[in-house]
Formats: sequence, structure tokens, C-alpha cells
Amino acid sequence: MSQLVPDGLYLIDKSAAGFEGSACIATSFPHGSNRLCTSSAREAGENMLKWEVKFDMDQQAYTFRNPTTGHFISFDGEPDTNVHLCGQETPRLFTLTPSHEGINRIHIRAKDSDTDIDNSPLMIYPPLPPIARLQEAKGNVGPLAVGDCYQTESWGFPLVFLPNVVLPT
Repeated sequence: MSQLVPDGLYLIDKSAAGFEGSACIATSFPHGSNRLCTSSAREAGENMLKWEVKFDMDQQAYTFRNPTTGHFISFDGEPDTNVHLCGQETPRLFTLTPSHEGINRIHIRAKDSDTDIDNSPLMIYPPLPPIARLQEAKGNVGPLAVGDCYQTESWGFPLVFLPNVVLPT
């Protein structure tokens, strides 16, 4: 596996074309919580949407860290369907695979697992991004949920432009 996304500071966005920035993975929302959700900068605050993406060459996987909180995208226990994402001090490893949805659209999977980060089918606000098992569906691999109510869109990684900022190594 090669490095699909260069190391840097990104928004991790699931917004549809034309609505970029309205469904980004956010940390500490509601404020004071370690729960992750999808949100916009207007709701969660711009700093809660930024993720430092780093590729670990030895592990052939990525970590995602919010520089404001210092927390990594993670989850409790083993990756399984509907396990909710949270911000934790210990990183979890994820792999990135290109999507059939076009350039700059990527599936995020827990390393050594068949689980993918996707939107929760629960009708709650703010929407929570849990992980879900993958299944064969009509010849394509996509996220699985009870009642097939998960969206199957991939995530985009728009680069955050921060002049004169050096990320810690």
C-alpha cells in the first residue's frame, strides 16, 4: 500500500458536491464531550474540524489527530457495527482506499478489519459517525446497516491552508 493522502492538516468531509464543509468529522461536540460527530464550522467551531493526517510507513496506515484537543479519532473496544467514534489520547490506525465516486473521495477503514467509517442511521442530532461492517451488495462493497439505511458515500480530504504553520513531528 502506498501513501494515498500526503501528511498534513485536513477537513474530513462527507458533504455532497456543492455543499462542502457542511458534514465534516468534528471533535468535542457537544463541547466537553469526547464523542465525534459530523458538523459544520458554524456549529462546532473551525478548530474542531481540523485533523492532522499522518501516514505510518511501518504500519501502512493513518492516524487522525485534532491539533486543538490533541485527541485522535478512535473507538472503544474492537471495530464492529455501530461502534461510535470518539476522541482519545491513544491513536487508532486506519487505512484509506479510493472510492468509485471520483477523485478526492476516499473510504476510511479501521486497520485489519472490515469496518468503514460512515454516518449512523439513527435519527439524532448531531449525526454520529460510527463504524460499520462491509458487505457484498449488488457486486459492490459498501457499508452494512440494519435496514440498509447507511449512506454509502465516501469522505473527502480538503487540505486546510495554514501559511507559516509547522505541524509537530
